[in-house]
Amino acid sequence: MYSYLVTPYIYISIILILVIWLMWSLAGNAKTEKALQETRDRLMSLIIGKKLITRKKYLRKEELEYLGLLESTFGDNYIVKSQIHLSDIADIKFGYYDHDNLYYDLKRIILDYVIFDKEYIPLVGVELNGSSHFLNNRLSRDRLTENLLHNIGVEYHELDLSKKYNASETKTKIEKKIELVKQKLVSAQGISV
Repeated sequence: MYSYLVTPYIYISIILILVIWLMWSLAGNAKTEKALQETRDRLMSLIIGKKLITRKKYLRKEELEYLGLLESTFGDNYIVKSQIHLSDIADIKFGYYDHDNLYYDLKRIILDYVIFDKEYIPLVGVELNGSSHFLNNRLSRDRLTENLLHNIGVEYHELDLSKKYNASETKTKIEKKIELVKQKLVSAQGISV
């Protein structure tokens, strides 16, 4: 009678040991597979004599051209910087830092240019609008960017690549926007009060 009670416990113990061993080996295999993949990537890079990434220009031709135009137009009184992440000029309020990955959403938005005062306070975000900016998803993203900039008291200006750059006209428009920012007349709805 005693031997009948021991046998089920032995079977259960063996099954538990097998399950634990299987789980341990699967976890070990995943780590091993990842390490093997990394080693294969490094070996492939050595074999072909190339890196897996390549260097590219920081700015496209038209971005560099407009940067020069903006710097020549505003460079005496302001600082013009290119490819600025929104997270570089906007911060998440205390207590909301991890709210739905808001910081990473801000980091994904990149402004073509930002015009700063001499103390690096952002005044105007400038976006170049090529043909892709007229697609619905891009229009929506531009309006979101504009709204976010207005939320932090920064104006938004679009330069249309299909039109010839007029330094005088652009300077007048952007200077009006700078004045709105300086007078704190920029609102979250994008309406100057």
